[in-house]
Amino acid sequence: MGGGGGGGKGPGGLFPFRSKDEYWEAHPELHKVPIYYASTLAKKCMTVYQTYINMMNENIRKQFAVANPFVFKHISNLKSMQHFDDAGPSVVMASPGMLQVP
Repeated sequence: MGGGGGGGKGPGGLFPFRSKDEYWEAHPELHKVPIYYASTLAKKCMTVYQTYINMMNENIRKQFAVANPFVFKHISNLKSMQHFDDAGPSVVMASPGMLQVP
């Protein structure tokens, strides 16, 4: 887990998160449409990124001084299907393995 990639917006794997969060922020009409990520690995990575911020590149450390670049305003972790409210439109980001229903 390095500090590069993602166009200076965080570790490379977070680019889809950051780009969606920024898009949602710029489009108020989407604020009622929640975005979830269904990935225990992504949740663990977020924790590691936040814990070892001092090991990230200078751009990320500067962003962290202003606001945590690993906290997203419009994206939240979907802990389980029991926590999913299927009452309207939503966006769910998941790896193919996470889409398996037991």
